[in-house]
Amino acid sequence: MSYTHIIPVATTYYYFAEITQADGNKIWTAPVWFTRNADAPTFELLSFTAVKSGDHALLNWSTLNEFNTDYFNIEKSTDAVVYNFADIKNATGSLGSTALYSWLDPDILDTSTYYRLTIFDNNGLSQLSPIRRVDPSELTFNINIYPNPAGNENTWCSLSHNLVEPMRLEIFSADGKLVLSSNFYSEIGTLYFNLPAEKLSRGLYTIRFSNSDYSINDSKRFIRH
Repeated sequence: MSYTHIIPVATTYYYFAEITQADGNKIWTAPVWFTRNADAPTFELLSFTAVKSGDHALLNWSTLNEFNTDYFNIEKSTDAVVYNFADIKNATGSLGSTALYSWLDPDILDTSTYYRLTIFDNNGLSQLSPIRRVDPSELTFNINIYPNPAGNENTWCSLSHNLVEPMRLEIFSADGKLVLSSNFYSEIGTLYFNLPAEKLSRGLYTIRFSNSDYSINDSKRFIRH
């Protein structure tokens, strides 16, 4: 799990985890402390996916707390060694907000292709994203949730799929109770769902997607803090 807390400059916070077991007993971790004495971090890359969409590759990524971020270079390779520039996306996020990006490769996907992002800030500094591979023959099904843990802010779930078919979304509590369900048609590419995390009690949840014959039945966990 991960947790993000934005704090003012020149302040110190102490953090610890309180863990409740199924039998009601509790465990407390030792505290850790952090003093912020510099500018805000440039950004946090929440997710980065590359999936087959028809005869092309579709890239989606999301960021949090973009500060001083300038643009994204999209790069591709067929050998995972030499990467070539493919396109550029200007940064649109800001401090305290989530930004969503999407890019469809105009070239036909006829061989295994690797993708990465080079993220530049306004000072010319850069860093690389993880590398993602897309194969021409693959069946794509990918779930992402952000932010995770979720709070009262907007919580998004993205579903990337390369088939159009009836699907079902279900959210289960830690004790297996169904708390939300919805039927929909998947689309080629990526769908975004705004999850009502603010209406959920604190705890661990599982979001599950399945198709009509359960040949696809995939899930991901998230925490409501």
